[in-house]
Amino acid sequence: MKKTITALSVISAMTLLSACGSDDDKIEEPKFITATFIDSEVAGLQFSCGDNSGLTDANGEFTFIESASCNFKLGGFNLGTTSQLTEVDTIVTPYDIADTSEVGVKIASLLQTVNVNGDPENGIDVTGFDGDVLPVNLLSLDDDEFIELLEESTGLVAVSLEDAKEHLDNNVGQSKGYHSEAVQTIVDDVRTILPEIEKVNYQSKLAEYHAILEKGDDSNNADIETLTALIAIAEVVNEPLVAERLEIEQTEFKYTEMLPKVIDSVINSAQASFIKEKQGTTDDIAALFFSMAERLVEASDKLARSFADENYVAMYDKSGNANITYNDAHSIRAAALILASKLSTLSAYKYGSDEYVIPQKQQANVELIKTTYHDSEINIEYVQMDMDTEYSLINISANDFLNDETVGSLRGDSQYLALAKKALTEAVEIGLMVDLVSIGLAPDEVEELEGYLTDLNVHLSAENGAKSPLVIVDGDMTYTINLQAFYDLETGIDRNDFTITAYQDCASGDQWSEVLSKVVDDGICETNDFLNIDGSLNYGKLTWLTWGQDDNGQSYELYIKGYSAYVDADFEESTDSTIDDVLISCMRSNEVIDCREL
Repeated sequence: MKKTITALSVISAMTLLSACGSDDDKIEEPKFITATFIDSEVAGLQFSCGDNSGLTDANGEFTFIESASCNFKLGGFNLGTTSQLTEVDTIVTPYDIADTSEVGVKIASLLQTVNVNGDPENGIDVTGFDGDVLPVNLLSLDDDEFIELLEESTGLVAVSLEDAKEHLDNNVGQSKGYHSEAVQTIVDDVRTILPEIEKVNYQSKLAEYHAILEKGDDSNNADIETLTALIAIAEVVNEPLVAERLEIEQTEFKYTEMLPKVIDSVINSAQASFIKEKQGTTDDIAALFFSMAERLVEASDKLARSFADENYVAMYDKSGNANITYNDAHSIRAAALILASKLSTLSAYKYGSDEYVIPQKQQANVELIKTTYHDSEINIEYVQMDMDTEYSLINISANDFLNDETVGSLRGDSQYLALAKKALTEAVEIGLMVDLVSIGLAPDEVEELEGYLTDLNVHLSAENGAKSPLVIVDGDMTYTINLQAFYDLETGIDRNDFTITAYQDCASGDQWSEVLSKVVDDGICETNDFLNIDGSLNYGKLTWLTWGQDDNGQSYELYIKGYSAYVDADFEESTDSTIDDVLISCMRSNEVIDCREL
C-alpha cells in the first residue's frame, strides 16, 4: 500500500516547467521553422522575418529563422511585429503582434472584415487586398471610430469587435494559450520578489494575484482560469483558516520562470506545526482539512475544463519558455487530488483534544550530571539547575494520547471518506492518462507505476471491491486489500476495531518521569542505575542535554539521569471488528500469515 501511494506521489514531485537555454557558443547553421498565423488560418498576409519574407500560404503558414522577429502587413498596411520567435512559437496570433489585447482584437476584426471567403470559419483569405485604402492610424482609434472608418474605407460591413474577439478566442484557444497581460503582471512580480521570497507575506501575495486574475483582461480566459486554479491549490495552505490553526513554513522556493512552480513547493516543502494557543477540541481540524480537500478538487476540475483539448497550451510569456501543456496540467491535477485524498482521510478521524499537541511551558528544577575532561580523565559532578521547559503532552506521554477513546475513531459522516475515495480514483485515472516519461520517470519506473495504477483503477472502479481486490507485492510480502471497504464508513478501520492499552515501558526499577520528560520533550524513564561497576558512566541510561564552557574556558557536557521510554501498546481485536473486510489476506514468501501480526 505504501509503495503504491509513494509511486503515485511521484506525479506531484515532477518538475512542472523548465526554462529553455543553451551554453553552447558554437556557430550553427540557421534553423528554419514553420509557423501558422491564426485567426482561423490567414492566407495572403505579408510577412518579413529578418532575411526571410513572403506571403502566408493557403494554410496560413510561413517560415522564419529561429530568434527572428516577424513583421506582418495587410496589403502594405502595417499590423504589427512579434517578439523574437523560437521553435515553440509555431502559432502566431493577432495578440502576438499587437501592443495591447485591444489592438489584437481590432486586427482580428480587420482581417475577418476583408476576408474574401466571407466566412472566417472556413479560413481567412486576404490575398490581393490593397492596404493603402486604410487610414494609417486605424488600429489606434477608439472602438466606435475604428468600426466607422473600417467600413468607410473598405465599403464592407465590419465584423464587430465582440464577434471578432469571440471568433479569435474560440479558434486560437484550441491551438495555444494567449499571452495575458494579467498573467504577465503576476509573472513579472514573481521574478521581482524571487531574491527575497522568504520575506514575502505569502498569503497576502496570493490574495493580490487572485484579485488581478479576477479582474482579468481581454485575452484568453482559459489561460487566466488555468493560473487561477493553480493559485487556488497554493492558497489551500495559506488561507486565514489555516493560519489560525497551523503555521505553514515554506522551506524551499525554486521558482525559475513562473508562479505555477508554487505547486511543487507547497506540496513538497510545506511543513505544518500547531500554533502555541489552545483552540479547544481537534474537531475543527476535520472541518479545516475537509474544506482544503474540497478546494483542491474544485481547482482540479477547473484545470480539467481548461485543458479538455490535448492540443491546448497555456503560455505565460511570449518567449514560450514558461508554459503548461495538457500533460503538465493533468499531472498537476493528479498531485492536487492525491493531496485532497490524504486531507479528507485525515479529516475522517477524531483526534481528541488539542491539549495533546499545543506546546506548553513550565519551569523545572532538575539534578543533572556534568562531565569535564582533565588530563584525559572524565570528572563527574552533580549539579542542580532551574530550567525553562517547552513540551507537548503527545511527546512526553504518548500512552495517554493512545489510551484516549476519542482518538482514532471515525466520524459519523460518510462525506470525508467518500471524497477521499473519489479524489484518489480520479488521480489514478489521470495517472493512466498522462505521459509519465515526460515528467522524468525512467522506463522501469513507468512500467512499475503503470502496473500499480492499472490494478488500483480496476479495484476502485469494480462493483464489488472484495471480488476484485488490490494485490500489492512488496519484497517477500504480498497483501490482498479491499480499499473500497476502507473508504466505507461501515467497514473502515478505526479505534472501534480494537481495545487499546498503551503504556510507557521502562527497565525494571525505573519509572517514567514527568519532570525529566518535560525538559527534553520526550518520554523519559528516570534511573539511579547510571554507573557501571567501575564507576564510569553508563551512557545507555543517560540522555545528553547540552554542552558549554565555564568561566575558566573549561568545556563541559550535561546529561539527564534517564533514557527514552518505549511506548508500547496491547491491541485486542473487538468481536465486531471489520479488519478482515479491508485486509483480506497477507503472505510472506508464499506462506499465509495473520495480517494482525504486521
